[in-house]
Amino acid sequence: MKVTPLAVDGARLIASIPHDDHRGRFSRLFCRAWMQQAGLDPTVAQINHSQSSAPFTLRGLHWQDQPHAEAKLVTCLAGAIYDVIADVRPGSPSFGAWCAVSLDAGRNEAVYVPAGCAHGFLTLMPDSQVVYTSSEPHVPGLQHILRWDDPGFGIEWPARPAVLSAADRDAPDREGLGKSGAVRFPNKDFDA
Repeated sequence: MKVTPLAVDGARLIASIPHDDHRGRFSRLFCRAWMQQAGLDPTVAQINHSQSSAPFTLRGLHWQDQPHAEAKLVTCLAGAIYDVIADVRPGSPSFGAWCAVSLDAGRNEAVYVPAGCAHGFLTLMPDSQVVYTSSEPHVPGLQHILRWDDPGFGIEWPARPAVLSAADRDAPDREGLGKSGAVRFPNKDFDA
């Protein structure tokens, strides 16, 4: 396993080494010992699967408040995605920064998203599938959304989203988030 730090404090690109033989390919999607060795939270409370039929489908940018802030390990199983992490953690050394990684099914890579960061992705191909672990269960009352084109972050997307939820489309930008760095959408479920 190779672990590469990304521009957001605590975010990592994780590459596993596949084993190829006459049967095909074998690789690990998750290994608790590797995660611990790299200083990452190996807790898995939930495993999520996202399937998007259309290219340029946007999901995110989402995060949860404490005590249920989620660390995530994101892998693309089919197609390709542009995976984005935005640091909305007040007091973080990289607060206001973002980073992005292209993930596709042909590479054995995953992105580690630190707890408290906003996360989202844009599919780049039809029928893209993403699997990600969450260190905490989804709690609708603690869910927040940052608008994908927030001018305060200036995220450089490879394309404009063609498909997105109304909640993602209508989310406020960072300027509207207030001192806590979060706007709450009570009693709504915006899981990716």
